[in-house]
Amino acid sequence: MPNKERMTLNERWEYLRLVNKRYLKASKLERGWLLDEMEAMTRLHRKSLIRLMSGSLERKPRHNQQGRTCGPEVDHALEAISESHDHICAERLQRPLVGMVTHLARHGEMEASPCLLSQPSRISLSTASRIPTRLQQDEPRVPCEGSAEANKAAREMPMRRIRVSSQMSHNAGESRCV
Repeated sequence: MPNKERMTLNERWEYLRLVNKRYLKASKLERGWLLDEMEAMTRLHRKSLIRLMSGSLERKPRHNQQGRTCGPEVDHALEAISESHDHICAERLQRPLVGMVTHLARHGEMEASPCLLSQPSRISLSTASRIPTRLQQDEPRVPCEGSAEANKAAREMPMRRIRVSSQMSHNAGESRCV
């Protein structure tokens, strides 16, 4: 099946619920045929399909999914701090966050609300590296003109490769051995 005709998750679960009724009533030979059909339709592994057919086909809600704890003001603060520290790595950026927020607020670069002052101390290392990367993706990039302009000065200088002949290198080797 081409990628355009791939089943969505909801379609896959619906299909498996329909086939499950036939699968439970089928003999061993018919179950093999049904598993072949389900493999072709869903592109799931045969053992996964057997586990699904013998278990419950009810979708379980996600329990461990954590929502976003940092708001846009923290994004703005982290972007300003990262820029003021010349985009240093997250390991070095994470420590001075609270001090830098108060410092930038004192100089009028941002407004330091009590919520904003409490959040930087709870930002993890992975979040401190993820937020500036995500914000840089939104900025427009200057198009690269290519190497023509960069190499213009180098092309104007007369340069050539110096080739050492084999006779010269052989004679140089003899003079060192003496």
